[in-house]
Amino acid sequence: MKEDSQLLADFCRNESESAFAELVSRYLDLVYSTALRIVGGDCGLAEDVSQSVFLHLARRAASLNPEVRLGGWIHRHTCFTAAKLVRTERRRKRRECIALELQENQEKERSSWEQIAPHLDECLAELRSADRESLILRFLNRRDLREVGKALGVSEDAAQKRVSRALERLRNILERRGLSIGGLSSLLVAHAVTVAPLHLGATVVSHSLGGNAVLVTLRSLLDLVPMTKLNLSVLSVVIAGTVAPLLVHHYYEVQFQAQEAALHRQTARLKSVSLFPPAPDRPLARVRLPLSAEERSELMRLRGDVGRMRRHLVALETSLSLPPSPRNRHEVLAAMTQHYESRVLALKDRFVSHPAESVPELQLLSDVDWLFLAGEQSGLDEQARQRLMSKARTMAESEFGNRFLKPALDQFASDHPGVFPAAITQLVDYLPETIPAGILDRWKVIQTSQFAPILRRQVDEDDWVITQRSPINASLDQRYVLGLQGRHLFSDGPKEFWNDRHREGR
Repeated sequence: MKEDSQLLADFCRNESESAFAELVSRYLDLVYSTALRIVGGDCGLAEDVSQSVFLHLARRAASLNPEVRLGGWIHRHTCFTAAKLVRTERRRKRRECIALELQENQEKERSSWEQIAPHLDECLAELRSADRESLILRFLNRRDLREVGKALGVSEDAAQKRVSRALERLRNILERRGLSIGGLSSLLVAHAVTVAPLHLGATVVSHSLGGNAVLVTLRSLLDLVPMTKLNLSVLSVVIAGTVAPLLVHHYYEVQFQAQEAALHRQTARLKSVSLFPPAPDRPLARVRLPLSAEERSELMRLRGDVGRMRRHLVALETSLSLPPSPRNRHEVLAAMTQHYESRVLALKDRFVSHPAESVPELQLLSDVDWLFLAGEQSGLDEQARQRLMSKARTMAESEFGNRFLKPALDQFASDHPGVFPAAITQLVDYLPETIPAGILDRWKVIQTSQFAPILRRQVDEDDWVITQRSPINASLDQRYVLGLQGRHLFSDGPKEFWNDRHREGR
């Protein structure tokens, strides 16, 4: 019987299917049983892991060290692949639970809002003018605290205190009316302002200005003609024959202008909006055909995510407070836009009011990223907020690592073969000048031997890596590890992921 190394050499040299099939038959039971234990007895997931492991073996067969023991390598790679798949499935299930919780919380919010909405304007009228003005600026005009302070002639901190005091007084007034509502600030952000129909602005302007000419003409005609029975009869004929057609013509002209303006706005919006904008100073990736097995697997996973997102949007659309049927596409989009904009604003305000939980990498998130995070909000309790803020930090740190750190490290390795940067500052010349200040101070170069054993076992392909210096929340934050062999993101693990023997790198 041939040795494993001989079968691998035969497969690499001659692309022998029989040699690879022999390797699969030798180790398939080992891979499947190992995967089955790690994934908790799920046969479908164990089969997926087995396919991924042997696909990876076929792709890396030529680069494996001839001295490596194939059984040990396959077992270790199976453990890593299965653990990664378990984390992915766990995150997917958690996102589905979050979507259900989001729908339930929206129903609770809508119920609370329906209780206070009829009384809100009366309660605002009972406030002092200064308190009422600060609340109108903050929630009805949708100004941030900096703009509120500028409008009131005070600092941003003073504006925040004024808004907080005014909210407390408004809450007291509502409680005197028997309305005890929690989360009043969030309710006002989410529901206080309803987006007007797209055509209403043009219609109001046209009616307010364009309709005056006909009305003035009719009024002048009535003032000039004495109101005798004969003149009144003649005047009625004149109005029916001249003024009425003018009014009808004006009505249809206004409608046409409103539709044309709405069409122009929609066209401009479609031209300006891009769901997947290319990264700045970074060329678009070329499409490679045909796709590899791993790329096809990733494509199928993404299609599944898209399907779940579409189902979530359908459920969200049905739960939103939209105008009575029939509903058109513009009304649905307007309601969804208002809903998500209010959630994005509330999330950003959370980081502003809790600067200790913010990181400078958040400045790299795009509008699409913030909208995704707004859709992930799962309630108003503190634990849900902490999870959401941790996810925002993870997305921002991954964006910095994938878009900037990885290309810089690759270029450094190309210029200095076999050398890893001794400090993070050596990558400054390979990074763009547009990176926000303070980001590099949060990253360090560290030897993998300084990691805790639970983390060191999974990154043993690299001797030196780049990672964050410390977490904001060790129990929730994910650790990003970048080496010359690849990138890793460790989540859902114990706090030991952050227990380095030496905090500082070289």
